[in-house]
Amino acid sequence: METLQTDGDHYSVILIVVAAVLGAAAAAVVVEVVATELVVLVVVVVVVVVVVVVVVVVVVVVVVVEEAVV
Repeated sequence: METLQTDGDHYSVILIVVAAVLGAAAAAVVVEVVATELVVLVVVVVVVVVVVVVVVVVVVVVVVVEEAVV
């Protein structure tokens, strides 16, 4: 059970890092492409919200799967 928990934590951390990197990359590309500050702000906020939602969903799924396995 300890091993499963550790593996789950590892996967959660990896997924969070990947999501954060992808979100940052997307935001950087948008900032480079779009010149209007308001549009950039809105897009960055949307990207951050999407990344946070994805991370939360992934963590919830990992926890539910671990509970089901245990």
